[in-house]
Amino acid sequence: MLPELISSEEIEVLVDQLSTKITLHAHNPCLWIIMDGAFMFGADIIRRVGGMRQTELIRVKRDYESGKPTQPRLYYPYGQKPVFLTKYTHVLIDVISETGATFEYIKSELVSDRERPRIVTCALIAKGDKYTPSFVGKRIEAEGFLTGYGMGPHRHLPYVARIERR
Repeated sequence: MLPELISSEEIEVLVDQLSTKITLHAHNPCLWIIMDGAFMFGADIIRRVGGMRQTELIRVKRDYESGKPTQPRLYYPYGQKPVFLTKYTHVLIDVISETGATFEYIKSELVSDRERPRIVTCALIAKGDKYTPSFVGKRIEAEGFLTGYGMGPHRHLPYVARIERR
């Protein structure tokens, strides 16, 4: 068993807090769940956010080389670029943010510069201090690889754990 970094009970409290912030900030928000690591977090957010306008799943391929994330790659669902509804606030949702590269990459691929003010970012966990999402549940130190709560390789864990490199 991997040691808990964030318990399932703490995750539930953080999800409730983040859902409330999203609901209060954005009337009829469009939620963009960054797959595949954020599927559990995204599902928990969807169940709690009030008055959603639209939900989209975005598949982002992120690899790690020598312990550091590589440039993300975006794959469109159904082979076509999703429609960005310009009059709504859009919330990009990811379970973890390390450098903000995934959020920035998605914004650069899907959103025109003039529409960027309508984008907010939400992460359960912000690692380190390089990037702060608009809404963040918990900030942790940058060391170690996180798993659990939908993140591989131990997706089945109901909590977030840290895998220590040896």
